[in-house]
Amino acid sequence: MSAEEIAKKMQEKEEKIQDLRADVLAVAEGPMGEMRLNYTYIYKKPSKLYMEDENSIVVSNGSVMWSYDKKNKKVMVLETNMSMESTPLKLDYTTIIKDLLERYDVELLGEEKVSGRDCFVLNLKPKGDEGNNTRMWVDKEFWFPIKGETEFGDFKMYIEYRNLSFNTGIDDAFFEFKPPEGAEVEKLDIKLPKKYSSIEEAQNEVSFKILVPSYTAEYELESVSVAGEMVFFRTRMVKSSFRSLSRLRSQRFPMIARKWMSTVKRHTTARFWEHRFFTSRKMGFR
Repeated sequence: MSAEEIAKKMQEKEEKIQDLRADVLAVAEGPMGEMRLNYTYIYKKPSKLYMEDENSIVVSNGSVMWSYDKKNKKVMVLETNMSMESTPLKLDYTTIIKDLLERYDVELLGEEKVSGRDCFVLNLKPKGDEGNNTRMWVDKEFWFPIKGETEFGDFKMYIEYRNLSFNTGIDDAFFEFKPPEGAEVEKLDIKLPKKYSSIEEAQNEVSFKILVPSYTAEYELESVSVAGEMVFFRTRMVKSSFRSLSRLRSQRFPMIARKWMSTVKRHTTARFWEHRFFTSRKMGFR
């Protein structure tokens, strides 16, 4: 079977997926060490989501998102009428195949087992100047990428899906969240993001001070988006032209930035990886 035939099978499978469940292992390795995260991931088209790890639960019914901090018993509620496709935070992990075929040349490297499952191993090479070579392990039964691995600079990451199930008919009610008794609840109203070409331009439009890192590693700014009091930096890695999305926040959003590191360098690494695992297209395709 050729790489093109495998990609076609994947796209056919993707179009039929209405919901999925998986246990996910995400690993990032870099100069600051290794970060590992295990979480439960449940998704239903078009924009319903449930994610849970040992510290937090994130639930979205498509119009309201709840983020529950288990340790501090705090719930942040984001109410918005924006669709997920209109935001910088895309949650649909099942849309990667179309993007893959448009942006990458696909090569079949061979066959391997991942967690006991037979897989085809694909190499993805960017068609243009942007992106990084990525390896993908495609389950022969599911025609779904159950593992992806990419390297850029001193960084390496991989994400693996285990115990996958598809189209089990998950009820919409599953994606509603009731805050636990005694939990502190904070409600936020998120406006549609407005895009600016520079930090200075964005700063002139907001009433709070935008926090700007003094150390940016190998990244340069592409654009700034502002949604209420949330600020999104879209950046480009200078040496490898690898795009990422780094998030900064105002002082009024401690829960959004509760993983903000004590130094800017640690922030750059940790938040970059968190973005890759939770809020962007899977396996670094964008």
